[in-house]
Amino acid sequence: MKALTERILSGAAASAALPFVIFGGSRLLGHSGGADWQAFLFVSLYSLPVFLTLGIAASVLADWLADRIDADAGEGGSVFRRGVRSYFVHLVLYAAAGYGIFIGLVRLLDGADSPESTSLLGATLGVSAAVLYYHALLVFRGWGASSHRRRFGEVVETDRLVLEPCTEERYAEANREGYPLGNHVKTYMQSLRRHPKLLGWGVWFVRLKETGEIIGDAGFKGNPDYTGAVDIGYGFLPEHRGRGYATETAKALVAWAFAHGAGRVTAETLRDNAASIRVLRKNGFRLYREEEHYHWLLDASERLRGR
Repeated sequence: MKALTERILSGAAASAALPFVIFGGSRLLGHSGGADWQAFLFVSLYSLPVFLTLGIAASVLADWLADRIDADAGEGGSVFRRGVRSYFVHLVLYAAAGYGIFIGLVRLLDGADSPESTSLLGATLGVSAAVLYYHALLVFRGWGASSHRRRFGEVVETDRLVLEPCTEERYAEANREGYPLGNHVKTYMQSLRRHPKLLGWGVWFVRLKETGEIIGDAGFKGNPDYTGAVDIGYGFLPEHRGRGYATETAKALVAWAFAHGAGRVTAETLRDNAASIRVLRKNGFRLYREEEHYHWLLDASERLRGR
């Protein structure tokens, strides 16, 4: 829902800015004809429905394609270089979408016999509109990501542990410290770079409060779904198992999830994983399905009643 709101706001902002780009560009090109407020209003009102329909649909497709390209490119290069690469990939895809939408609308309204100048106009007006939309979307996404980071990026402390939601900086720090970063951590980081609002709903590093050493990682497997459910998981280095750290970590993360909008927390264990089963039982989880794996559930309402 928040992602759709960002796209709607971006469409409204782009439609308001488009007349200034059109008439400002005309003046720069030597067309001295003035534009009154009625002309500005006309452009804004007629472009707004396009931004909020075809524009939103095209942006979803462009983002999806850009995500696939970024994923195929992997983790090569620095954070800055990956960011620049992603920016230009998105920019090219949005520009192509804007050009295509403009040409398509002109052909729909004028038929196949539209003048040759249509292509040039599409390359300016359509591309300009799409680029405006993309940068407005970047602004709203940046504001949303900053707000999300302030709320979801804080560490959580327990009696013996410090839990840190994995960010780009904490990921690099853990790597420098020699912590074995599993594929689930690397995959999460790739997703986080494309979707900053995964922060908090993915990997957390677990440090000993006394020494600062990373002893394991835990967390969730994505944002809450439409039912408010999140799936929890945890793993610790062999030398730090059997000391109650997993129970302490799970308790803290379950409390964090409920405090940040989750309605239930689920988990999955192997049938013979007695240690993990003990962790879940100690935290109030109940077994609700037995298959090849055991499936566990803890509702926020059940947890409150159990206190």
